[in-house]
Amino acid sequence: MSKVKLVSHSATIAINGSLSTSVDLNGGVLEGVVMSAVWTAASISFEGSMDDTTFYEVGNGAAEVTYVAGAGWVIAIPAGVLDGAGRYIKIRSGTSIAPVNQLVAVRTLGLLVRA
Repeated sequence: MSKVKLVSHSATIAINGSLSTSVDLNGGVLEGVVMSAVWTAASISFEGSMDDTTFYEVGNGAAEVTYVAGAGWVIAIPAGVLDGAGRYIKIRSGTSIAPVNQLVAVRTLGLLVRA
């Protein structure tokens, strides 16, 4: 049995912002999000893109894909949930209709990507 190779990337949310920088998954699969140790209470949601220019909300056919998040948590993303979201991904604090700005400082999130 071969070992699964996880690659770590980081995304940042600016002070008073709600949407992270773009991360190139380069054909990999997002399997986890490591939350900042300091986090203004909010769930997380996603935007995806094929070209790193035009981004779309990520849904599952019934609703926007969201996860409850907390400071210092690792959010496990079940297999298949973000398939088809695109090569590039952004993490949002809150949802597309109710984004939550991260106050006081830049938030750095870790992305665990299966290569």
